[in-house]
Amino acid sequence: MKVKQDNDRIRVVRAAAGQARSVASEICIGCGLCCDGSIFADVKLQTGDRPDMLKSYGLQISSAKRFCQPCAAFNGQRCEIYSGRPTYCRQFECLLYKRVKSGETSTAAALRIIKKTKAAAHKVRSILSNLGDADEHVSIGKRFRQTTQRIQHYRPDNETAARYGELTVAMHELNLVIREHFYASQDKA
Repeated sequence: MKVKQDNDRIRVVRAAAGQARSVASEICIGCGLCCDGSIFADVKLQTGDRPDMLKSYGLQISSAKRFCQPCAAFNGQRCEIYSGRPTYCRQFECLLYKRVKSGETSTAAALRIIKKTKAAAHKVRSILSNLGDADEHVSIGKRFRQTTQRIQHYRPDNETAARYGELTVAMHELNLVIREHFYASQDKA
C-alpha cells in the first residue's frame, strides 16, 4: 500500500511540474516583455556566465559585463539561445508568472494583462517614433530618457510639446502596469 501511495505522490508532483511548464509556454512565450526592452534596460551577467559564448550568439557584452535590452537573441516570441541563456535570464520569474504558478491569477487573466501591457508598450514606441526616436535596438526607458533630454534641450513647438505630453502619460501608464504585474522591487536586473 505504501508503494502505491508513493507512486500517487510522484504522479501528482509530475503533473504539477507539467502544469508549471504549461504556464511557462503560455505565459512566457506569449509575453517576452522581459526580453524586448519594455521591463529592463540591461541584464548583468552573473558568475558562471560565459561572455565569449554569449558574444558568439550575437549579444554585445559591455565592459561592465552587461548586455542591453532588447536582447539580440529575442526573435519577438522566443529566445534563440534558450539553452545557453545567461543565469539571470534562467532565474528570472516575473511577478505575473509567479502569481499564475501559485494559482493567484488564472492563465487567461495573465494573458489579458500581457496583451494590455504589450499594447501600452506599443503606444509608447509609436509616440517615440513620431517624436523622432525610432531606434528599436534601445530599451523603451532609455529611448524615453533620450527623447526627454532632446526635447528639454530644444524649445519644442506646440504640436511636439503636446505629443511629448502624450508620451509622458503613456510611459507613466506603462510603468504602473509593469510595476503592478511584472516585478517586485527585488527583481531588478
